[in-house]
Amino acid sequence: MKSNLHHLVHSSFKNNPALCYLPSSAEILLDEDIPFRLLMLHSLQNKPPGIKVDDPFLPPFEEGIFITDLSDSHSLVFNKFCVCDNHVIAFPKVFEHQTSPLTVADFSAAALVIAELQAFMFFNCGPDSGMSVPHKHMQLIPYESIGGELPIEEAYFARKAYSDPLLI
Repeated sequence: MKSNLHHLVHSSFKNNPALCYLPSSAEILLDEDIPFRLLMLHSLQNKPPGIKVDDPFLPPFEEGIFITDLSDSHSLVFNKFCVCDNHVIAFPKVFEHQTSPLTVADFSAAALVIAELQAFMFFNCGPDSGMSVPHKHMQLIPYESIGGELPIEEAYFARKAYSDPLLI
């Protein structure tokens, strides 16, 4: 599935009429000499209306959104309201609430996408997280879509090389 998943995502994302970019701007915030890139959404209140369905992670899927099944238990779709290229969502095929803890199956599905797309995953849950869909889902963004590696990783490994290994 490796090259197939990468190809499916990259070839289906470009010029996909089902996807809507949310207007945003980037800002760099330095904290202890580590540059953090913050992506600020201009307004979620102006989120364009999509096709209204009870649960966007249950079939039938809006045309252009579904990518593939990752396993017997999880599927992959594009984030309809994406903030960058190739922004995808992995989710269980059977409803679980977004506030449920992640399971081994969730991590396995996410790990497959992380490896194939060279991506990172985030999971927003709870009343203050900004979640808008109650069906459990994990968002994944390829590093290349945000300009490469995350600065925190580089800073961590640079500090680790000069630190007492017992303190890390």
